[in-house]
Amino acid sequence: MPLTGEHALEWTSGDARVVVDLVPIEVLGALARLRTRLLQSIDALPLGEAEHATRCDEWRAVDLVNHLADTTHWATEVIAAAAEHRASVIFEGFHVRATPKQLTDAAPRDLDAARARLHQAMEANLHQVAEVVGLQERPTMTPVGPQPFPVAALHVLWDTWLHERDLLLPLGVQVPEHEDETRLAAVYTLRLIGFALAMMGRELSVALRLHGATECLLRLDATRGRTSVRVVETVDGATPELSGDAATVVDALTGRGDLAAALDGPEELRRALSPLRRFLAGR
Repeated sequence: MPLTGEHALEWTSGDARVVVDLVPIEVLGALARLRTRLLQSIDALPLGEAEHATRCDEWRAVDLVNHLADTTHWATEVIAAAAEHRASVIFEGFHVRATPKQLTDAAPRDLDAARARLHQAMEANLHQVAEVVGLQERPTMTPVGPQPFPVAALHVLWDTWLHERDLLLPLGVQVPEHEDETRLAAVYTLRLIGFALAMMGRELSVALRLHGATECLLRLDATRGRTSVRVVETVDGATPELSGDAATVVDALTGRGDLAAALDGPEELRRALSPLRRFLAGR
């Protein structure tokens, strides 16, 4: 686990500053492991599971495999744009629900074809990442705007972590919960909640004490002109606190579970952390 408070990335997003505790090499290592594991799980899926339900109500298993191919293609494009010092327009007109679904609706529904798309996209992206150097501070496009390359990679990790669970849990497949993956997914969930709060002009300071796969204390401070997500050791008594099992909390904060069941703490504080659920639902 990274030492608290010593690995902060800071950048400007619009008129605001954003600070996120992050160790870039940890993100890339966790993402590589996660992708390898997920590819192996997808390769092992029987063809008859192509139309199995997932936790995403509009997608079946084959749709999620195609979506992972699409997101990997997006990652390849934005990394290439960052490396070439050009603006990527891949997210222009992007809608959080409509755009991915339009792509999966147009993709092949054959599971083998979807797996082939994913493998091709992954191979291109992994080859590219292995060769890219000097991108640590370079703005890289994401669905929530330009972010430093390690944070853009964290967005991919977060999306992949959620979709592994979306795909495999309904199939009765056990999903490993690694400490670093779960903590990083929680950190980026709070970063996105901070983004949603800023869009609504709301402010919030809250501590999130997580247990289970990861034991950590995260603090989100979303104020006018600044969003901060830090891994901390303690919080002062004036900072309200919520707690819960890490994987269950991330699921609930992203619309995959009940917030009241996932988080222990004041109801008004749980409601204050709910904007990401609505954002991901396209509302």
